[in-house]
Formats: sequence, C-alpha cells, structure tokens
Amino acid sequence: HKSLIKKIVAVLLLSLFLGASFAYLSSLYLKYFSKIPEMKIPNIHAVEKEKAIKVLKYMKLKPVIGGYKFSPSVTENYIVFSRPEIGRLVKKGRVVKLFISKGSRKIRIPSLKGVKLRTALKMIKEINLATTKNIEVYSNIYPKGTVVGHNPQANSFVSKNAEIELIVSKGYPIQLKATKLDDMGE
Repeated sequence: HKSLIKKIVAVLLLSLFLGASFAYLSSLYLKYFSKIPEMKIPNIHAVEKEKAIKVLKYMKLKPVIGGYKFSPSVTENYIVFSRPEIGRLVKKGRVVKLFISKGSRKIRIPSLKGVKLRTALKMIKEINLATTKNIEVYSNIYPKGTVVGHNPQANSFVSKNAEIELIVSKGYPIQLKATKLDDMGE
C-alpha cells in the first residue's frame, strides 16, 4: 500500500515540476516575442514595386513577390495588394507578400480589312476598343465604305479602350461617265 502512495506522490511531484517548467518556458517565450516591435503594414497600394520594396525593407520587414495579377485599375509593375493586408499589425522581420499588377488584360485586334465600316465599328465597340478619326483613301480593290486597313494591325494586342485608326475606302479612283455621241453636238 505504501508503494502505491509513493507512486502517486511521485506522479504528482513530476506533474507539478513539468507544469512549473512549462509555465516558466512559456513566459520566457512570450516575453521574447513581445519585445519584438510591432508595426502596421503601410499603404503601398498602387505604389511602384521597387519603391514599395524599399519602404518595407526600411521598416525591417521582408518583402517578397507573391505573384502577378491583371488589374484594370492599377498600372503595370505597381502593387495591387499585399499579404498581410495594408494596415494590419505585424512584428518586425515579418515576410510581406506583394502582388504586382500586370496591367489590364490585353485585347487582340481582329482583322477588319474588307469589312463594311458600320460592321467594323460594331466589332470594335463589342471588344471595348475605340476608333480615332478614320482616314479615307481611294481603292482599286474595295468599294466605298469598306475598311482597307487599320492601325494597329490585326492580331496585335492592346489594352482595353485603346484606339484603332481605320483606313476606309472612298471608292474606286476613276469613275467613267458615258455620254451619248448624239449629245456632243452633231
């Protein structure tokens, strides 16, 4: 019976020792980490990538590129967002992932050559592009009101709302007009 009591006392003393040791080590751990200064992630949204990296390094944070994203509102090579988010409290030395703008998605210019002007204008509007003043030229191939060419050329890639200059046929350069020989004064 005494050996059972000794075992229980030994287990209790061991538990007490382990609990005290855990509490002491936990307090040291918390004191160590609580002494690391905290700071807020600065507002680096729409800031040029290199400038944002310099700011974060100056604050003793560790910036890394987290990825690249298309953004219609943020210029290419500028910060779209970060992880942790802007304004969040973090410890000095924290890694901050930066997500960089690839600019807006590019739109492929379709071939408009040989298409009637009205149809070409509808096609341009449907893909969120705009037209500048059209240039009119005579054409031996295309009838009046047909697109002869455009700039940028077909299969080029441009940003949304980019402008396309259309070259439109004024018709054939020579028109023949027939008159009766009787009308020539004979």
